[in-house]
Amino acid sequence: GDAIMALFECPDDAMNASVEMLHALEEYNVEHQKMHDKPLSIGLGLHKGRVRLGTIGESGRMDGTVISDSVNLASRIEGLTKFYGVQCLVSETIYQSLSKPDLYLIRYMDKVKVKGKQVPVRIYENFSANPPQIQERKRKTLGSFEEGTLLFAKGQFVEAQALFQQVLEVLPEDKAAESYVQRCERYLEKPPPANWDGALDFDFK
Repeated sequence: GDAIMALFECPDDAMNASVEMLHALEEYNVEHQKMHDKPLSIGLGLHKGRVRLGTIGESGRMDGTVISDSVNLASRIEGLTKFYGVQCLVSETIYQSLSKPDLYLIRYMDKVKVKGKQVPVRIYENFSANPPQIQERKRKTLGSFEEGTLLFAKGQFVEAQALFQQVLEVLPEDKAAESYVQRCERYLEKPPPANWDGALDFDFK
């Protein structure tokens, strides 16, 4: 996002680094909160793809950087962490490339369209670095949440809404479940168009 961009050769290394970064931030906040009311928080977005690595600038100033559509998408995914209220989101490309996905706590989040993209992107939450009590409640509601996303994509909004309400009863702070409840309510009042593909359309400025 705004502060750090990192390149990894292996998606598993990127996942491990994201978990370690969030654990390090948690340790830092122990001291930080002694002087400040609120803890620091960050959002991480992971995506895999081809990039162009090189230097840009002119003779007075040259910088090394990476540019590509993949970099832009990773940044867009990072931005979505604020909307969903989560620490780490990864693209389906990352998820499918993991050699040992069972090592991480992952739940399917949503299908989204980001600015500049016509094809929707499936995103997943990596909640491996969440506090133990949050991890436990997300594990407990995982089945309801993911079944709710399937029903939502099929246009079965009454049934989907009921499942997301169940999630909120256990995890009231789950902004992702709250977003689905609101979307279900909206579509029950005004059904989506016939060509609706289930994706949430974001228009990043």
